[in-house]
Amino acid sequence: MNPDKYILIDCDPGVDDCFAITMALSQNPKVKVVGITCVNGNVNIKQVAINTVRTVKLCGMLDQVPIFKGCGDPVIIMPGAIDSTAFHGKDGMGDVPDVEPRADESTGACPEKAYVLVTRVKSLNPHEEHGVNAIMRLAKEYEGKLEILAIGPLTNIAIAVRLDPDLPKRLKALHILGGTLRGHGNITPCSEYNFYVDPEAAQMTLRSFSKHCLVRLVTYETTLDHAVPVDWLDQLLNGKDKKRTFFREIYKRCQNIQLHKISEGLLRGYTICDIYAVCVALEPNCVKKSRKLRMGVELGGHLARGSLIIDHRNKGSPFLTEGTIEVIEEICLVQLKDMLARAFS
Repeated sequence: MNPDKYILIDCDPGVDDCFAITMALSQNPKVKVVGITCVNGNVNIKQVAINTVRTVKLCGMLDQVPIFKGCGDPVIIMPGAIDSTAFHGKDGMGDVPDVEPRADESTGACPEKAYVLVTRVKSLNPHEEHGVNAIMRLAKEYEGKLEILAIGPLTNIAIAVRLDPDLPKRLKALHILGGTLRGHGNITPCSEYNFYVDPEAAQMTLRSFSKHCLVRLVTYETTLDHAVPVDWLDQLLNGKDKKRTFFREIYKRCQNIQLHKISEGLLRGYTICDIYAVCVALEPNCVKKSRKLRMGVELGGHLARGSLIIDHRNKGSPFLTEGTIEVIEEICLVQLKDMLARAFS
């Protein structure tokens, strides 16, 4: 049976990426994940690769899904390190390296000083090909069929399209988790994390792809507007099987932070950002409302760098995308929950 979709996941695990990867892999064989490319984001690139391997191993698909290390730095390196270890933990996965599958020799990594994990490159990543090269190659191999699910900073995608300007024409679609629609940021007052980590890559990607292939954008506010009910997710993760135990443990740190925000009225429920982009990519009929808009990413300033500027009134600017991008505003929460539940069935 031929798959209905061919997906390449570009990611930076992060706990929410782990949920997203598991959701996508659970759709096999209907959905074929042709590869996963890793990018510096929530944690450093070495740790991102380790976290990806642990997740794919949990799903029993290490022999089916190739994993590639991509870019370890943004397009332009700015002063000061940016990561989300305060939220995801020092290892990006809740600082529980002993939860199966463990971060040890079996996944190509071994614990060092409790949190810092070092990589045994050969066992972690037998695919020596760089993630950017893998993106270009797979787009040619699956020309006209491949959809990229980009749920981290867009560095790999931006570099790939600079090396291969025809890349957008080869894709069926590009699905992005990033940016804001109403300027409600999660890293600065107005900037979303993925775009803030590498604003130049976000701008390069949006401008390069908008004219040549379908681009769907799930913004941070869309995740906030469709929060997962606390009781529902707690019940879903309540079980003794390996997968539920793994996610229950790696999610505890994020969970406690979000429960505190919920108690303060800052969140409506759990927001596992990347899962929304997966749902849109794999079940497009979950979209209840969207708009096609032109936009650009602010590259300067002290307050607004990395913020997404949307041309709501069609004023125009040479710094905006030439083509429109479909901004997802409303999705069916029932479908999202159903897809997430199937990942644990």
